[in-house]
Amino acid sequence: MNIWQETVCFFTAMLRAKILCLSRRAATSRMSEIIFLGGGGASGAVKWWKNSRIHCLAMTNPLYTEAGAAYFNGAWVVVMARPK
Repeated sequence: MNIWQETVCFFTAMLRAKILCLSRRAATSRMSEIIFLGGGGASGAVKWWKNSRIHCLAMTNPLYTEAGAAYFNGAWVVVMARPK
């Protein structure tokens, strides 16, 4: 996969996750996203995020009350949000 394909993959997965997260509510007061490009499937992504201080803090932040996740062509994305 070349850099162009990786970039398209990244933004497609990110957009899908945002759509999932925001499909019930149009406005949020806070939003964050975490991305994983690597092997190991969903469990590999979660393991990597848990072992990354900044990603773990984002996942466990009590300010976020909703989340949406997506996978596309090797990219895992989770978007966390708090509706207004």
